[in-house]
Amino acid sequence: MTNAKELARNYSVHFGGRIFGTFLGVITIAVLTRHLGETGYGELTTAMTFLQMFGVMVDFGLTLTLVQMISTAGADEEKIVGNVLALRLISGLVFFGLAAAIGFALPYSLGIKITIAVGTLSYLFMTASGMLIGIFQKHMAIWRFALAEVINRFVTLAIIILFAYL
Repeated sequence: MTNAKELARNYSVHFGGRIFGTFLGVITIAVLTRHLGETGYGELTTAMTFLQMFGVMVDFGLTLTLVQMISTAGADEEKIVGNVLALRLISGLVFFGLAAAIGFALPYSLGIKITIAVGTLSYLFMTASGMLIGIFQKHMAIWRFALAEVINRFVTLAIIILFAYL
């Protein structure tokens, strides 16, 4: 059984990673708003909000279900994780594919439609990687997820700064 000290350390690392990741996210938003301007940032926000609605449907509460299922004594963790990940990927392909199709059918600007199409891939990868949180939580290795999130946000910020500069 996990002791309170290990649980507190795991929580603190996750919390710290979230704070630092949020800080990098705020800087990213500052760069985007200054570079894209009012209209461009509004289009980006419209596309991301549209995709987030479909992202909620893709989740289906699978992360929490995964944590509960693999935490059961005697659970076949490898089989459960494989099945839940497959379900998540299939539902992601269906719902984000539907999002792209609906996005192109709506009277949005071409910029929003392209952002939705490109964003569907990003959201698909994000939803698949989100399943790993449950595994890291069970094994008290959330530092791996926190580190990956911070690196991801840093790389995203660096790429956005590079594109804004160019």
